Amino acid sequence: MEKNCAEKLILASKIKIENCSRMTLISSVNRWTEYIVEDLFNDERPEKPSIDVSDNLVETTTSEVVKAISDLARNKSPGEDEIPAELLQALGTSGKEEITTLINDIYIYTRRE
Repeated sequence: MEKNCAEKLILASKIKIENCSRMTLISSVNRWTEYIVEDLFNDERPEKPSIDVSDNLVETTTSEVVKAISDLARNKSPGEDEIPAELLQALGTSGKEEITTLINDIYIYTRRE
């Protein structure tokens, strides 16, 4: 029969601390429970600052897209989009211009919301 976590922890405590009373063991289990529940996953990081995006940002240029694509590492696993870097790097000028247009269209669309 499988023992639950508290029983396993008490058993481990008994093995390590043979001369302790039952209350000490219960106190130890309670402290570990408190630590796990309250302290272990306590996230006290400050909130991320909000970013002020001004309306006068310029659109992405084709040269920026070309530079970003050329900087991609070759022979690596594709990312979440499953598009290999080699495919993007093999695009001609018109393909890179289409990607630039797509990026700018997405940017403009998301600015409306």
